[in-house]
Amino acid sequence: MTQHSAIADFAALGGTLEIAVGAQRADPRVALLTAEAKGAILTLHPDAMSRDAEALIDAATFRLLWFRAVGPDRDGWERVGARRRWRLTIRLPR
Repeated sequence: MTQHSAIADFAALGGTLEIAVGAQRADPRVALLTAEAKGAILTLHPDAMSRDAEALIDAATFRLLWFRAVGPDRDGWERVGARRRWRLTIRLPR
């Protein structure tokens, strides 16, 4: 799978990509997925290498597909505030 097709798959599920700005995460192999009923945002580190970014997008696509099918599986998902928004930190193995 290419990075473009990984992005297309994620976007087909209602997802958008963002690059972290300001208080950036220290590890470029970590991404933050925020999801609600109709939309999702995957925030990537600006220094994430192409392969790492593709792997993070693939992982986010799988987790978002699961989220859409059965809801947050509580395996790492955290509720954000009182809204129906959920957050998941995705880490690539070293």
